[in-house]
Amino acid sequence: MIVNCEECGKKYHIDPNMIKHKSVKVKCKACSNLMLIYKSDDTGEIHTEAITWQGDAVDQEVGSSVASDQKTSAEKSESSSFSSADSEAESKDDSQDDKGSDSGQSSQESPKSKRKGLGIRSKMFILFVLIPIALSMVGGVYILTQVNTFQSMSIDETNEVVQEIAVSQIAQKAESVAKQIQIYLDTHPDLQKEDFIRDLQLRKLAVQKIGEAGYSFLYTRSEENNSWQVLVHFDREMINADISAFSDDAPKLESILTQIENNNQASGYYEERSPDGEETENYIYSSRVGQTNYFLAATSKLKPLTKPVRVIQTRIKQNYKQVRKQILIGLGVGIVMIFLLVSWFGHRLTRRILSLADVAERISVGDLAAEIKVKGRDEIGMLADSISRMQQSVRLSIERLRRLK
Repeated sequence: MIVNCEECGKKYHIDPNMIKHKSVKVKCKACSNLMLIYKSDDTGEIHTEAITWQGDAVDQEVGSSVASDQKTSAEKSESSSFSSADSEAESKDDSQDDKGSDSGQSSQESPKSKRKGLGIRSKMFILFVLIPIALSMVGGVYILTQVNTFQSMSIDETNEVVQEIAVSQIAQKAESVAKQIQIYLDTHPDLQKEDFIRDLQLRKLAVQKIGEAGYSFLYTRSEENNSWQVLVHFDREMINADISAFSDDAPKLESILTQIENNNQASGYYEERSPDGEETENYIYSSRVGQTNYFLAATSKLKPLTKPVRVIQTRIKQNYKQVRKQILIGLGVGIVMIFLLVSWFGHRLTRRILSLADVAERISVGDLAAEIKVKGRDEIGMLADSISRMQQSVRLSIERLRRLK
């Protein structure tokens, strides 16, 4: 059956058996005029009705046109072909038109595809912003943890080394002074312990300064009353005093000094309370003077001996703070730069893609004069050139069909 376009007079060959529904909406390829084709339930005849074309209407194109009497049968067969998918789509649109006709209006929507899932900008934000930021933060935390661990290990190991050196210096000082006293006593065999305090040379040998807060002194074990007695001390009030007098300020000191009774040396750490109530850590080393019953003790506070290492530790802590600050600033600047660059590039990329999508939509509804503003030498520019060539080919095809009428 032949159907004529009421706008331009173009003729189309329609097979009534292809119309499975009550009506089908079609569009003329020549003039883009919309028509509704009705099929009679009783006779099977076809009736057409023109429809006003809205700018955003969804159009389905009818098959290729044929001349009423000059076209060959092959051309008629080609022009009459409808795809079943087109017929079903047109029937669904027609059913919507039937519903709209009850209110006197025809509702038609543009064929804009609904985007599902994340867009390119969102994917770029996740891939090039969130993931790098997360990796940078993990890497920064790991680096800071390693630096902090290295700092703590350095400080602890330095403390141990310096403390060992300080202890070794005290022990060496005690051994050295004990040998000096032994030599002096060997050269003065008539010197008695009661005369030690009056012998200036012996006092100089027995009492020597160790570092900033250390000293040495000489003591013995009295066989008369089985007590431990101080013989030479820098504090005159401690001379001839029992070493138990140290127990008030240094409770552990007496037990360390008396350990040398059955040995040639004794050493240990003890806490000493200063007049202002502050407790400081001390170390003492005691050595026997030759084969005599005299003992030379050398003691010192550890804090003054470790003063140089504390200066180094302070510098290490300052350097750690500077490194941590620089790492945090670097991470912050990097994150901001990544965010700005990805945002700018993503906006530029999606804007070009959306512009091409808009042009493609306009071409799909027959606007062949749509201008393609996207330029470039990248893949998107190649896509824009391809759409432009497709637009020109469609325009030329329509012009050839119009000349053939």
